[in-house]
Amino acid sequence: EPPSFTATPVDPDDSRNQEDFGGAFILAYAVVILTFMAILTYGNWVAQSVAEEKSGRVMELLITAATPRQLLTGKVLGTGAAGLMQYAAIVAAAIVGFVANGPVSEALGVAGQAPITLPDLDPTMIASFGAFFLLGFILYSTLYAAAGSMVSRIEDVQQAVGPLIFLAMA
Repeated sequence: EPPSFTATPVDPDDSRNQEDFGGAFILAYAVVILTFMAILTYGNWVAQSVAEEKSGRVMELLITAATPRQLLTGKVLGTGAAGLMQYAAIVAAAIVGFVANGPVSEALGVAGQAPITLPDLDPTMIASFGAFFLLGFILYSTLYAAAGSMVSRIEDVQQAVGPLIFLAMA
């Protein structure tokens, strides 16, 4: 016979119920996948741009004008910012699509109740996710730049960043 037990919520004032779990689960999964994709895609951009400068002998010319720390910071901020702007455009297009989905489906006569509703997001949750995303992205971009600086050919970048992919998966 199975044992009987009662589950008590951690926060008794929390108004969520079991129906809210699906939306929160999907939202958390989407955030993790989007973060993982940004780290892998744009981290590789940073590593390849560092390796490209090394293989093109541009680094020897630049090292006389700037310190290696300044070069690394410039690569991480410049290439990372370019990647994040592209990522922001993709996310903005997705948000516009989700917002426009309701009025467009009503105009076409195919509107209905969604089987899963996403939880409401307050500004502090969005700001904290943005801060964690940005700081994590800068951390991984710096690690990818360091891995890219260890190789002398662009073809060897994927082998150098292999351990970082495993770290990101963990």
